[in-house]
Amino acid sequence: FLFSLGIGFSQITITEEENDTVTSKQINIVYGANFTKDETQFPGASIFSKDNRQVQFEHQGADLWCDIAIYYQKENRLRALGNVRLQQGDSIEMTSGKINYNGDTKLAKAFESVLLETEQQNGQMTLRTDTLYFDREKQESYYDSFGTIIDSANTLTSEIGRYFMELDKYQFLDSVHIDNPEYTLDSEQLDYYTTSKNAYMYGPSTIT
Repeated sequence: FLFSLGIGFSQITITEEENDTVTSKQINIVYGANFTKDETQFPGASIFSKDNRQVQFEHQGADLWCDIAIYYQKENRLRALGNVRLQQGDSIEMTSGKINYNGDTKLAKAFESVLLETEQQNGQMTLRTDTLYFDREKQESYYDSFGTIIDSANTLTSEIGRYFMELDKYQFLDSVHIDNPEYTLDSEQLDYYTTSKNAYMYGPSTIT
């Protein structure tokens, strides 16, 4: 149903090009502020905390700011705590209380009052949820414990949601509900394309 919403241990030789690739995968410290270590609680980690400005990291086109960072350099991963903000380009920004980020897989897991804001051709869309996964390799974000999407005209809720950034496509599953000034909508699955503003509903669906 189509409906327009209006919304081996051998010697290895590494070339210079390969070395640049390895280096580019490493999470970079932009601003470390205060530095400490705690081998009892966080063995192998470097701990950075803010002073007059937040701690900042950069990784392959994304910047991350936080109050405290627990950085495992050898494992190329970090835990960001307190007023966390992750920004990718000019179109995607995510804020939360905590983020676990792996530089090798480019997977971020955000916790605590997660807010994802994306700039679309027809305006801004915001996603609120408790836990959000952001796969920067696949350019997908998803939640599976209830989320709310808000744009200029609609408020959508669902138990499961996924955003395919390269396709400008949202997919919502399980108890999908939309409130719009002109209608309400309930469906088991809804796929929404932000460019065409078309939504495809699957399974029992009701528009009132």
